[in-house]
Amino acid sequence: MRVPERYQLGVKNVARPFFDKQLEKRINNLEVAVETWARQNDLWYDACFQRVVKSFDLETGAPTVTTLRGEGDLAELVIHPGIGAIHDTQEAQRLSDECQRLIEGHGFYGETFDVDRLNIVPMERKDGLIFQRFKEYMRWKWICSLIQGDFDALNSELYEHFSKNSDQLTKLDWRQFEMLVAELLQAQGFETQLGPGGADGGVDIRLLQRDPIGDILTLVQVKKHGKNNPIGLQAVQALHGVKEAEGAANSMFVTTSRYLPSAKNFAGRDNVQMELRVSDDVRKWCADASAGIIEVKKRIVTEAEVIRALNRARRDPKTIMHARCGYTIQYNKFSLVLKESAGSGLVMDLPSLIVQHDGYMQAGTEVPDLRDYQKVLQLTDTARRVKKLLKGSGFRFCDVDEEWEFYSPWNQEPAPFYSD
Repeated sequence: MRVPERYQLGVKNVARPFFDKQLEKRINNLEVAVETWARQNDLWYDACFQRVVKSFDLETGAPTVTTLRGEGDLAELVIHPGIGAIHDTQEAQRLSDECQRLIEGHGFYGETFDVDRLNIVPMERKDGLIFQRFKEYMRWKWICSLIQGDFDALNSELYEHFSKNSDQLTKLDWRQFEMLVAELLQAQGFETQLGPGGADGGVDIRLLQRDPIGDILTLVQVKKHGKNNPIGLQAVQALHGVKEAEGAANSMFVTTSRYLPSAKNFAGRDNVQMELRVSDDVRKWCADASAGIIEVKKRIVTEAEVIRALNRARRDPKTIMHARCGYTIQYNKFSLVLKESAGSGLVMDLPSLIVQHDGYMQAGTEVPDLRDYQKVLQLTDTARRVKKLLKGSGFRFCDVDEEWEFYSPWNQEPAPFYSD
């Protein structure tokens, strides 16, 4: 069966430059085309596309733009054996080849992740420029995914990105920019209360600074504007009016744009004294926050702290997390919880100890190796942030992309491993 032309979209049909909306449209068109093809061939059983963003190095690799998930015939024909597989019957081969041509016709190819997941990535050989744009786009989606309300999370990658790319602050939507500013101000030691957005009474963030002679309240207004849309007198006057009405001690305006002279003159009055901040200030805050996180991480991942966590794990192995990884091979990752909060945690890898194998070290079982302090301490540089997700009556950790390497409390049983 030939794929109808209305479902085809070759790379050459997309005009340059490749904006984010165009890239998103390419992904949507691919998903619609594959689903339509699968439904026409009665293969769309418990199937769906799932968008997941994950961190990757811009210098290497290809980003996953979407993931095809499914069971039954779709999994057997396309997902499980992978794109381009050899099949036993002529009909199965025809369907498999047809799907491969469809996906590649859109400028992508599939990489099998496990028995029910096929990661879709762009083809570099099709068009190097659009391939690079997809990498930049998915990297940007990843950066945006780090902006969240869990303020105790260690967002070092987020802060480092904007400390070097303050011009990209304008690419955030207005709510993401508010959340980023709130996180950065909290990193400076303030207690922050982020407003609901929208009808907020002219105040986006309330900062509370504890002081022996009384708490100090600062009201913050945040505006994500383009460079050609400066902040004028009226906006600054409005924030000052709210400050006076609430009896707050200070006020601050933060924007990605600039301020008109009338706004600057008003903010500088002796009876106003409003702080006016721009993107460069946010960049500096990001640099300070990034450096601060490094220091916090150094304080947390000290030798003494790791040894305390290791001793705690020896007494209570439930503080050890376990993840099964791989598809054609299966391996295990054990992690030690160093710190956790209501929504996140800080973990580091543990070495493994093989307890039995097939004689060739190709298959067997393993457990976390807690015997040697020095061996564990050599892995302190693997410390990283993870999210905590509720699962039934318990919980599990996962890497921040919420898709790879799910960690659950180790069941204290040897875990199987095998290779192809």
